[in-house]
Amino acid sequence: MLLRLVCVLVFLALGAAGQQPPADDEYKRGYLLFVEGKLEQAEAIFRSLYEKDPPDIRGLLGLTEVYAKRDEYGRAKELLDAEIRKQPGLAQLKVAWANLAMRSGKPNEAIAVYEKLLDEDPKNFDLCVRIAEAYRQTQNGDQALKYWGRASEIRPNEVMPILSRAMMLDAAGRAEAAVSLYEQTLLLDAENVVALNNLAYYLADREKDLDRAMSYAQKAAVKAPKDLMIADTLGFVYLKQGMAKQAADVYRRIWGATNLAAMVYVHAATAYLETGDRAEAKRFLELARRNRPSAADSAEIQKLAVRLE
Repeated sequence: MLLRLVCVLVFLALGAAGQQPPADDEYKRGYLLFVEGKLEQAEAIFRSLYEKDPPDIRGLLGLTEVYAKRDEYGRAKELLDAEIRKQPGLAQLKVAWANLAMRSGKPNEAIAVYEKLLDEDPKNFDLCVRIAEAYRQTQNGDQALKYWGRASEIRPNEVMPILSRAMMLDAAGRAEAAVSLYEQTLLLDAENVVALNNLAYYLADREKDLDRAMSYAQKAAVKAPKDLMIADTLGFVYLKQGMAKQAADVYRRIWGATNLAAMVYVHAATAYLETGDRAEAKRFLELARRNRPSAADSAEIQKLAVRLE
């Protein structure tokens, strides 16, 4: 299944109410220099903005981004700490501090700040999403689900928290619970590749409504033609439909790929075996053995190995 969630500047994509800063020429120039990797020049512009009277908070946030880009998290934190002492009521600074904690691998510190801010602003969708992601990084799935659910209560038609819950449940082996959320996602976004792919796989794996599975898998494959995991879903659906030749044609795309999930190679081996190409089937089965198969994968590998004897 897919679990794919590019780090954008915190003060753009992760700003306190999700808002972008005003279109100021000097700031925009600094931002473009930052994106181009010209950090010293960007730093000079952001510092100039911050040292204005009164200070421009965008300059401060720009400086923290430059420091974070250099992995100078301590320096960025000191800068934010100093400004928070001056402006303790400015939530944007605290959000930036928590964002920095997340990026430096300290999600628990981020959670403490985010949750306190959410207590003060309980309908803040952005904070709910941040807290959910922080809990996901700490492997606390129940809390992540709780906050993604809370985000959905605030904005019922927002796809991201619905899909995030579905993927977390799916990854935890709770596919049945994830299905309704994938379907809800498609009601809001009929072109959502992740929901299309994961629902197609679910239906095929349980041999439920294979025509719908095929429709979803084909649509996802058209929208993401280079994604080999999506190609695997399509190949798997073909196998379930008894269309081994079409499945083998799909798996021909992965001949040069040697680090996919073990089950992908099992599917490929099955397709080739059913078309009568035992040599290719054995080659893919060996790849399955080499790619960290789970206990369930190993059982499928053994079954296929018996058929190849």
